[in-house]
Amino acid sequence: MSQTLSAPERAVMFVLMAQSRPMTNTELRSYAGVSLEGSSRRRLNDRGLVESLREGRSFVHDLTDDGWAWCSAELSAGPRTGGGSAQGALYAVLNGLGRYLERRDLRLSDVFRPDPETRIRQAYHEAIPVPGRWIGLATLRQRVPDLSREEIDRALVRMLGTQGISLAPESNRKALTEDDRAGALRVGGEDIHLLAIHPV
Repeated sequence: MSQTLSAPERAVMFVLMAQSRPMTNTELRSYAGVSLEGSSRRRLNDRGLVESLREGRSFVHDLTDDGWAWCSAELSAGPRTGGGSAQGALYAVLNGLGRYLERRDLRLSDVFRPDPETRIRQAYHEAIPVPGRWIGLATLRQRVPDLSREEIDRALVRMLGTQGISLAPESNRKALTEDDRAGALRVGGEDIHLLAIHPV
């Protein structure tokens, strides 16, 4: 199947793999100078490699399980023609990565995964269908079991002061459970129990 994908289509696949998150065309262009539109979008959608969901007037693209499998198979693929020296170099790097993963018995998902802030945002939106509502940090921590407490805490501290982010203590202390207390984020001598992400 790889030979039937154009060089720009393969580039989109690898960018989505490397970022390991849904991306708009604006983000794809900003990050790597590529986009997924028109017949290329339909081709990758029809082959089940990329899911493109319309949000407002634009599409958000994400790799499917088959898309991840395609990327994994490309790690052992030979040189590609028609993409120039940059694509040749890319496949040389991918081949080296494939050899490393095989030696270590690892998968692509062990290397490419969303950064903690992205995981937190994804977990929030999966749990809270209406943006702007509160989620308890104890609940949030349960929804990102692949992240350590330290990773979550560092990401939340970085998010403080970011537009659209609200972190607050629970005003009704009697409503706090042991899990709520254990899941709190300590900031400036105060325990923070709640997170809300507002549309911006």
